[in-house]
Amino acid sequence: MCALPDFQDQIELMCMYNFIEPVAKVQGQGTASCYTCGFGDTCEVGIPAFNHGPGIKYTEDMIPKVEKQPDVMAAAVEAGKLLGHRLNNGHDRTKVTNDVKEKLMAKFGMIE
Repeated sequence: MCALPDFQDQIELMCMYNFIEPVAKVQGQGTASCYTCGFGDTCEVGIPAFNHGPGIKYTEDMIPKVEKQPDVMAAAVEAGKLLGHRLNNGHDRTKVTNDVKEKLMAKFGMIE
């Protein structure tokens, strides 16, 4: 399987643009639509060919799924617990918005 680019920073930046503070970063490999589009075995430019080589006849066990990645699933559960804890223990949306706004402005040199 190939190593995929790390998009976490880009997702975090998109969250900042919307004044959302991420609680954790969880990275896993999900199932690309190429495995279910109907052309996966014959497509020469899709993810199955990219991951396994051209002409691959993939089987169900070759399809990447987050459900088959226990460390990813555990990290997602922990992130959910952290989010729940924050929301249930004095979460202040206005403060979070202002904090994220300040970080975003600093990132683009708009404040010192």
